[in-house]
Amino acid sequence: MFSPVAVLRTRPETVVEDYGRLMRLVKYDQVLPRDQDLILKLNLSWTKYFPACSSQPWQVDGIASALLADGYDPRRIHPVENKTVVTNPVKGCRANKWMPVLQRHGLGFTPLPDVEWTVYRFKTPLLKLNDIFPEGIEIPKMYVGKNILHAPTVKCVHPDTEIMLGDGSLVRAEALVKEWQMREPSVDLPDGDRVSEGEVRVLSLDGDGLGGAQATHFWRTPLTDASVATVRTRTGRTVTTSWRHPFLTPEGWTPASELRVGDRIAAARRVWITGTSQPLPRVATLGHDEIDVDRLPLRPGRKYSVETQRRILREYLGGRPITAIAAKEGARSGALLSVVHRYGIRSRWRRVWARAPERTSGDFWRWFGYFIAEGYAFEASGSYRVSLTNTDPEVRADNMIDAQILAQALDILPETLRQVVVLYDIYDMSHEQIAKELGINEATAKVRLHRARKKLRERLFPDKGEDKRHAV
Repeated sequence: MFSPVAVLRTRPETVVEDYGRLMRLVKYDQVLPRDQDLILKLNLSWTKYFPACSSQPWQVDGIASALLADGYDPRRIHPVENKTVVTNPVKGCRANKWMPVLQRHGLGFTPLPDVEWTVYRFKTPLLKLNDIFPEGIEIPKMYVGKNILHAPTVKCVHPDTEIMLGDGSLVRAEALVKEWQMREPSVDLPDGDRVSEGEVRVLSLDGDGLGGAQATHFWRTPLTDASVATVRTRTGRTVTTSWRHPFLTPEGWTPASELRVGDRIAAARRVWITGTSQPLPRVATLGHDEIDVDRLPLRPGRKYSVETQRRILREYLGGRPITAIAAKEGARSGALLSVVHRYGIRSRWRRVWARAPERTSGDFWRWFGYFIAEGYAFEASGSYRVSLTNTDPEVRADNMIDAQILAQALDILPETLRQVVVLYDIYDMSHEQIAKELGINEATAKVRLHRARKKLRERLFPDKGEDKRHAV
């Protein structure tokens, strides 16, 4: 049976009606009978709304309008969507404007995490799924006995998406496309897209598994305003970007189109700082530096003596994680936290609390320049929470080296230990599931996992302290 394909040029003024025209061109009603329930599978790529990503509200409107106009019973139409690691179907339904469209047509919305699921066993041979899921796959039970109309979507790639090249190096998608469109002649297509041809070997997944492939076309949709600016600093750094790209200046965020020769912009770079050190304002902290453990009015408890409590507090205030202290003491983390809280000491929780310097220095200004260009902060609990976007190639290279060392460490592990750590830490299987998978008892699975992790820690951090190894 051949699958019909219809292509239709549309305009904003007619896009809703054109979806109906498109559906009727392929005679959709001949394969979706009106006397059966119909799953309308929407597509949510991101919870927040982005153009050219997820099922657009006008697409949902066009499909629903066509179905109802062609005599489908709204009570038998079931719009649905599932969750992923980056999406929430309920929030996405609201943020992507599906809800008002569905309500206007008298349709509901079913988030699939809320329904019962069942195992579907394959009835015919497939290319790979039979091997990957020999026992079948889980599907929503409400799918059984219903037809499915899957709303298509255009998948977008964020400019910061990293692509691994054939030599193992990483490159941002935007940088790769721009590089080839600057090196090679570009062709502007009738729809406004711009494409260049070249040849770059990239890591790719095909029917035979993970391997290399040639990327030959570099395609993007330019902004409506095709003007491009190249900003060059006195130190020789250059940035080629659109006119609308903002740069941080002493006067605030300024589009590239408004920059003039001699303007100052923020840039993350290493510079020599000269001048006189200046005092910095105090920043709210946990107050750990001001605590003298020897002067605390400690009192013996049911479990821990005064000296044991003093040792616990001294290590915690020195920066050691409570989990590492608990492992050393052979105790639960919660029990040790109760000792910390008993004397009014605030917890660090999972955050890393930066120690704010009292005076400016060369290192402080280098960090501050990097923060202005690559980070942001917001007030939280009387202090500030700081986040940084890490684009440092040296840090990226370190991460790649760490990944290679980890892979080598896994290869060296005996097969019996490697199986357990991979199933537990990568496939997220429980001790019980691992034991059943490998044909061993649960206690043996726990022992092997402990031994595997210990060997990995010793391999990855042979010269680091126990505190550092405990984090792995």
